[in-house]
Amino acid sequence: MTAVLENHYHYKCSSRQLPSDINLWYTSLLEASKRSRRIVAVISPATLNQNWDSRSLYEALKQLQAFNDKLICVLLKDVPRSEMETKNSAGETLSSIIRCMNVIHWQRNNEDKFWLSLRLRLPPKRNGEMNLEDNRDVNTLRLKNG
Repeated sequence: MTAVLENHYHYKCSSRQLPSDINLWYTSLLEASKRSRRIVAVISPATLNQNWDSRSLYEALKQLQAFNDKLICVLLKDVPRSEMETKNSAGETLSSIIRCMNVIHWQRNNEDKFWLSLRLRLPPKRNGEMNLEDNRDVNTLRLKNG
């Protein structure tokens, strides 16, 4: 994912391996989040120690939810379905957390749609200093010419 974002879409990326203990995810990413405009967390059954159930996925997303708008979650597998979703003390369920977060589902059969959806959630790319100077010159010429 990082290679595609850097090489094809020209974003600057860095990657981190999430600890196996879900409770350490927030502290592990906190320092990097201060230097980043967005965090893209890729979550798969392997990330959750092959325990892809509603409870483990809920705990993982709850840990990452503290990053608010900076976070984009990419789920590599469909969300586990549960007939009776358990609620926490605030009345939240896995479904309700997914609805209020930036969550994108990986779609191997429709990669273009996935990349478009991801790029729409990323901030616009910043222009380099050289481009900003060029834009100022163009704007100055437009003002002079009327």
